[in-house]
This record gives sequence, C-alpha cells and structure tokens, in this order.
Amino acid sequence: MRMQGSQNQIANARKTLEPFPNFIRSRINCPDRRIPTDFMNIRTFFPLFPRIATAISVGFLSFGCSKPAETVVAIPPVKIFSLPQSNEAPFRRFPGEVSAVDNARLSFDVSGRLTDFPVYDGRIVKAGDLIGRLDQGDFRAALDSARARFNAAQQEYNRAQTLRQRNVIAQNELDRQREAFEVSEAALRTSQKAFDDTQLFAPFKGRVSERLVRNFQNVRAQEPVVLLQNVTSLEIDVQIPESLMALVNRDISAGEARNLVEARAEFAALPGEQFPISLRSFATRANPSSRTFLVSFDLTPPDDRNILPGMTSTVQLRFRNPNGTPIIEPGIYEIPVRALNTSEGSSVWRWDAKTGKVSRVPVEMLGLIGESVQIRATDLKPGDQLIASGVRFLSEGVKVRRLETSKP
Repeated sequence: MRMQGSQNQIANARKTLEPFPNFIRSRINCPDRRIPTDFMNIRTFFPLFPRIATAISVGFLSFGCSKPAETVVAIPPVKIFSLPQSNEAPFRRFPGEVSAVDNARLSFDVSGRLTDFPVYDGRIVKAGDLIGRLDQGDFRAALDSARARFNAAQQEYNRAQTLRQRNVIAQNELDRQREAFEVSEAALRTSQKAFDDTQLFAPFKGRVSERLVRNFQNVRAQEPVVLLQNVTSLEIDVQIPESLMALVNRDISAGEARNLVEARAEFAALPGEQFPISLRSFATRANPSSRTFLVSFDLTPPDDRNILPGMTSTVQLRFRNPNGTPIIEPGIYEIPVRALNTSEGSSVWRWDAKTGKVSRVPVEMLGLIGESVQIRATDLKPGDQLIASGVRFLSEGVKVRRLETSKP
C-alpha cells in the first residue's frame, strides 16, 4: 500500500510538469542555457527545480537577457514671474468699519409717559424737529404753582421796597422779602425747564437709526428713546499696526499728517468703486490687546450710494514724505495668491535661472487683496524670480523650467 501511494504521487507529478519544458524553452532565449533531456524524469527534475525557477524569473525580468532602458527625468515647466522694480510703496489694506460722526442716543431729562412719538426707524429729521413728547399735565400744574408763588413774592418784595423808602420797615425785613422773591424766581425757572423737557427735539439733521421705546410707554429720566445718526458725514475706523505707525514723525499732528496720507476706501457691496477719504484723527496709545492704533478717516458718501454706519470696508493706505515722495517700506511686495505656499508656514519658491533649481524663502503674509497677497520678506529683493504655479508640489533643490513669464 505504501509503495502504491508513492507511485500514484509520482504519476500525478509527471502529469503536472508535462507543459514545463516547452514553456521554459519559449521564455529563455539565452544560448548558453539548456533544458536537460532527462527533464521528464521526475527524479532528475526535483534537484534542478531551484535552477529552473531562477531561470524562469530571470527570463521574465530580462525579457531575453536584454539591457534595461535608461530612465529620463523630465524637468517640469512652471510659471515664473519677477518681483517688480518699483519706487512706489504698495498700498497697505486694512479692514475698517463705517460709523456716524454724530451718533447720539437721545433721552428726556425728566420722567413721564410718552404721549406723542412721531418718529420711526429710518426717518430723516431736521434740527429742531419733534422727536417725542411726554404727558405735560403734572408739569403744567407745577409750573402754574411756581408762577403763582413767584408773582406773590414779587409783589411782597415791591411793597417792601416802597415801605423801606418811607422808613416804615427795617432793612432786614426788606432783605427777607428779597430772598423769598429770588427763591420763588429760581423755582419758577426750574418748573419751566421741567415743562420744556417734556418735549424732545432733534439736535442736528440726521436719520433715526432705531426707536428704543414705544409710544405711551413710561420712560425714566436719561433713558435713551431713539438713536439718531448724522449720515451726511461719516467716518471709517481702522486699526493700524505699530510697524506702520513707527514710520510717522512723532511730532506731527493729525492736521499736518492729513496731507501725508494717501487713502481710499472700497466696499464689498459696491465692487469696483473706490471713494477718497481723508485723515481725521489717530490715537497715540496702542490697544493693549491687539497692539494696534485706532485711526479715523472722514468719508463724504455720494448721494447715489447708500453707505450706512455699521458697514464694513477695506481701506487702502500708504504714507508719503513731506516732499510728496512715497515712504518706502523695505521688503513689502504684492504677489499672486497662487505663488504663496502655506504647507509649512508661509513661504515662496525662488528660482535660480543659472541652475534651474528652486529654494524656499520664508515670508510673512500681511493681507489678501483679491487675487493677490501682500507679503513681507527681508530675503527677497526686486528682480527675484518666483514660482507662480504648482508650489505645493515642489521641494528644496528641485529643477524646473520656465513655462511663461507672468506678472503679479
């Protein structure tokens, strides 16, 4: 039984290996290799199996012992642009917020119940227009009472003056009547003012931005009832970094600096339009949290554009010297956004035209300007050639070639 099992295994092995000789001869074309004639003998085949397997592998990999083709490394083309040679300092851009120059929360100086409240949100009022009126009943009664006491005191004082001239009364009696008259006169003025304060008038021409209470509501003294804004003259507040403020003469005033600042504003709601603005004031103490300085600009909105307080804007700003030449900020450039690499911090790739290799230059991003970005880099200079495409696929020392010249 044991012998019969071994013979069956040998027979199955021979049947499995029958196609191997022709296959090996077809894949191995080297003349110095021969397949043994006794290949079909299973006892001869097993000792040669490692050599045959090796030959099959070599045949597949070498394809007939032919030499491998040399690999050609392609140099990728990229867009390259040169930093501009310019004597003009670029405009710096800062976010700003529009606010009204005159922005008042109007309130009554006395407490009472509103009986007349003719204004509404968005209404334009002129100086002197009625904003609201309180119930005047109690105030009128107090005024009439004060006027009556004043009239009585005045009569007593006039009579005391006549009697004193006749030496009928002493001087101290005249002084007492004069004092009572003056007290009643002051009380009358107080009552008259309280009565007048029941009416609230607009102090300047403007727009009612918001009604803070409703009609027939009881209000307290000094409680704001409306928010009135002067929309004919606006201002834009901007936070300026200390690096830019350091360029200004420390002894200069806001009036003197007005001619040294070139500024304009643009709004996202009005694309493509720019509005001239002028310097109004600047703070000389930095914000303790942001380390920036508040700078305000005057804006006169055109009649056909509805620019309102609370809107956001972008202020373009640069300083000039007293002789009119721009103040140059070294190392400030404006480049395409696609040239900025942010994978490992902010950086750009500088191209060496002689070697064709690129090198990373770290930069500081100052702000976005549409399709461009402002950067600060002390290691860059005008005329340097930077990569403007495929920056995230590059690495230090990689060779590239110019595809075309592009300007930022």
